[in-house]
Amino acid sequence: MRGIASVLLVSFCLGSNVRELTSYELGQILGRQNAFITFHAPWCGHCQSLAPTWEQLAETFEGEAIIGRFDCDNEDHKSLCERLEVTGFPTIKFFLEGDFSGEAYVGTRELEALKGFADEIFTPGCSSGNQEKCTPEQLEVARSGPLCPPSSWLLIQFLRFY
Repeated sequence: MRGIASVLLVSFCLGSNVRELTSYELGQILGRQNAFITFHAPWCGHCQSLAPTWEQLAETFEGEAIIGRFDCDNEDHKSLCERLEVTGFPTIKFFLEGDFSGEAYVGTRELEALKGFADEIFTPGCSSGNQEKCTPEQLEVARSGPLCPPSSWLLIQFLRFY
């Protein structure tokens, strides 16, 4: 308990990289920005244990993605938590641009696991605008085939036919 209090005190004094979100702010983020959010209740022991790790994660991804915290015990937040299917605490969800409902994170709550997961989902992969992430095979396919994924290309061809 003393360790958690120390981290919270340091976070308070130095400023936190974890965004404490209101319903309005969460509504502004969803679908517009990449975010990794823990839905919590202040009385929840597991949530309190996660707080220092979540703070470290926020420091790691500062400027790349929003690492936030949303208090589902707050009366003004309960309906949004229900809509997002938060049924226990903490519930950790990630939201990518264009995604309004999020996906539940199901891994461990250790820093390295959270970092690895966030790194994987928030780091852009191979694309025409991000070719340095492409393997030589992916680059060859891009040069010789359609610029869109095969399923999209097939759909376009099908629609042209009809």
